[in-house]
Amino acid sequence: MLRVTLTLLLFLLPDQPALSQSLQPTKISANGIELHYIVQGQGEPLVLLHGGQGDYRSWETLMKVLSPQYRVISYSRRYNYLNKNPLTAKYHSAYTEADDLAAFIRKLKLGRVHLVGTSMGAFTALD
Repeated sequence: MLRVTLTLLLFLLPDQPALSQSLQPTKISANGIELHYIVQGQGEPLVLLHGGQGDYRSWETLMKVLSPQYRVISYSRRYNYLNKNPLTAKYHSAYTEADDLAAFIRKLKLGRVHLVGTSMGAFTALD
């Protein structure tokens, strides 16, 4: 039985330097495609899923806030920045992205994870 818990988090975040100045993305192959991601912190894994026009950089400020409690992982979905994947999905959807997410989690051997997403990323997490 699949148990899904949805949590809405609202943060007022101070201006902070971007993480991308210090974190370089790692590239892996999962589900036959390349995916770039960054990691910060330690603890239970928390995977961040950006919206349609975003990428792994979309969550930089939030990563700094969450990383003291979690191992925060932000990745670029299939057709987003830095990934160079050919357009192969005939009917691309959040279901395709969910398959990618599952392969990503397996490849990194994360086990049970927390998922936080916005827009298409949230739909992907629900799938």
